[in-house]
Amino acid sequence: MGLAIRDSRTMLRIALAAPVILTLLVFSQIAVAAPEKSSDNRILALKPQKNISLNDLIQTAGYGVSDEDIVLFLKEFMELNPSVKGVSALKKGTVVRIPVRHLKKTVNSPALLREKAGLSGLNQRIAQKRIPIRLADSASPRIDKSMLLRNIQRLFSSLGEDVSLEKEGFKYVPLSERSDLSFDTGLFPVMDLHSDRILVIDYTGAFPDDIRELLEFSWPEYRVVSAHGNVDLRGIVSLLLQESGYLFQESGKMVSGGAIQVEYYTDFLIHGKDSKPLDTDISLVSVLDSSEYQTPKEIISWFMNRDIRIIELSEHDRKYANRSPGASFDMRRNTRGEVFVENMLTLMGYPFSHDKHIDLSPRKEIRFTIHADLLVDMGNRKKIVDFSGISDQEMKYVQKSGLDIAQIEPWEGKKAMISKIMSLLALSYTSSPQKNASSLTPRNTRYRLLLPGFVVQSSKGVFFMTDSDLDEELHKSILREGISVVNF
Repeated sequence: MGLAIRDSRTMLRIALAAPVILTLLVFSQIAVAAPEKSSDNRILALKPQKNISLNDLIQTAGYGVSDEDIVLFLKEFMELNPSVKGVSALKKGTVVRIPVRHLKKTVNSPALLREKAGLSGLNQRIAQKRIPIRLADSASPRIDKSMLLRNIQRLFSSLGEDVSLEKEGFKYVPLSERSDLSFDTGLFPVMDLHSDRILVIDYTGAFPDDIRELLEFSWPEYRVVSAHGNVDLRGIVSLLLQESGYLFQESGKMVSGGAIQVEYYTDFLIHGKDSKPLDTDISLVSVLDSSEYQTPKEIISWFMNRDIRIIELSEHDRKYANRSPGASFDMRRNTRGEVFVENMLTLMGYPFSHDKHIDLSPRKEIRFTIHADLLVDMGNRKKIVDFSGISDQEMKYVQKSGLDIAQIEPWEGKKAMISKIMSLLALSYTSSPQKNASSLTPRNTRYRLLLPGFVVQSSKGVFFMTDSDLDEELHKSILREGISVVNF
């Protein structure tokens, strides 16, 4: 039990003082006289002239704190300074009251401070060897704390957890009748899920493994989530979900819908908790990088209406893609083939004329003309649209004479008409949801639109012609910029 007490106090020193305690560790090797413990009951009031840790402030005043007294000292210090939320960074101008009776006077401490830059021999080698190692272990946070906590709160709140967070002040945890543990929640925030789990967020990777084992053994509801190695937000989210008991699949894809479908690519597909399937929504958790855009609210609502929750986190400022939607045209009332084709040609910017007679005579002595219902002028080549039903022999002769012709039958639907006109005009187009997706879906998003219809590249831009029942405003909010929508 004595070993456990010493370990917990060692950890406490690292947690409270962070990089500042490193100087104290070095100075303990070079003290020139035995420290003298004070029996003074006075209260020492100090006002820092710059942002400083409590440990540095005490050293500057010529004192130190022993391992045996540190817990009692911190307890009294916090009682005397209720406005102080953490000891790793006391703000400039804050008056702090320090109980002197737990301090040890360090002899010639000002001289030691002056000699710090000029250490020699063994003492200098100790300083040079120890400081970089401890700084590498605990002094450089790998991830921004405020960003991390903001994302963690968003994650668990969105998952329906009742979350409370401690990120200032000390957390005291009794480990047994003879030992206890305390740590600065400014360095190790505590998140209570108000279930059977309390998470200690070790975002710097500085919480010692042996202390973690002591805490988790004494209090099974505690879980220390440590960012060992080069762990980013995605890695920490994975650890948090594991320690919170969630069942999930990494790098999943969810497809929702019928004739109209939306795919969503997620980092974590959560489908259960505590070894049981979820009774409520499936959750898709994604960590967006700096180049990715947030999913539009309309897509999130689309999935939510199908009992699928989307939660998007990011280390960066979240942003939506710029919206500059194209025009919308309603051609659902154009029931006659001629009117529909004429409107389609007009929208795409191809001029045409009605009832034209075209001379296709093979020689002077023989005159042959054909009547064109619509003649589309493409410059060096003319296109004919026929609605009257010429014979196959006439079609062959016209094509042999160098004219392109599309014959629209009276019974043909609008999809067939669109296909024939696109082929007649030799336009680039796609007509399957899978192929349409690359043109319709905005870049750098997590979703993919699988919409039925035609994506057409014309002289007037890109058109999406569809008979789907998606709302016009929804089209504008989810499609790539500049695409005009034609509902037929």
